[in-house]
Amino acid sequence: LYRPHWAPTAPEGLAFHEFKGVYHASFGDFYAGQVKVPVGWEGIQNPKDLWLPRSFLYEKGLIPLYDTGAGFSSSYRGFYMNLLVHQGEGAGVSNTDDRIFVTGQWGVNGPARSNMGLSLSTGRYLDGTGKENRVRSGTAYFGFNILGLGLQVDATYMRVIDPVKHVDKFVWHGDLQHPITDNIYLIARYEQYTPDTEKSADGESRIYAGGEIRSKNEVSRLFVFYVKN
Repeated sequence: LYRPHWAPTAPEGLAFHEFKGVYHASFGDFYAGQVKVPVGWEGIQNPKDLWLPRSFLYEKGLIPLYDTGAGFSSSYRGFYMNLLVHQGEGAGVSNTDDRIFVTGQWGVNGPARSNMGLSLSTGRYLDGTGKENRVRSGTAYFGFNILGLGLQVDATYMRVIDPVKHVDKFVWHGDLQHPITDNIYLIARYEQYTPDTEKSADGESRIYAGGEIRSKNEVSRLFVFYVKN
């Protein structure tokens, strides 16, 4: 479920990814429940549309993928926005520290199935020692898909502020998809994660190289990858 690293231990058992109630108005949608947090292109994609596993942004628990909250979304002639007030603890857990996050996203869908935009997030959480940390982050994203040739880039800059100091983090990834036939695609990714930009030598990087085979009706998909850290 890709909960943030500060989230309390979740109870064992069945957990839902997403469930919500929506009120449709002429100017947009009001919603509440357990929903995707609108960060970048990766964060709002359906799992079935992903080319590769979730990136460092979610693997390292920098933000929740799903969270409980309420928000408003709207779109007009290709432009869209989404504003969410959420607990910041992730899916399937209760808000134990009584703190909240606010995340907003603004973007535009253009020609060649392009998508670009910006996400901003701010919030507070308690770490394992009981200290309050404040989080500020911004994510820029861009991508397109032209006759099967696709590109997706997400980059996030985050500042975590505790009572003593602040730490700046940076994470990004670029994905490329190229069709060989109607059913076979080559897929590659390069991604980096820097947990402290003042100590860039502590960063991590990873390369994916492989491909995907789809059935003619796309009911089934087979992925094969080589991964190098």
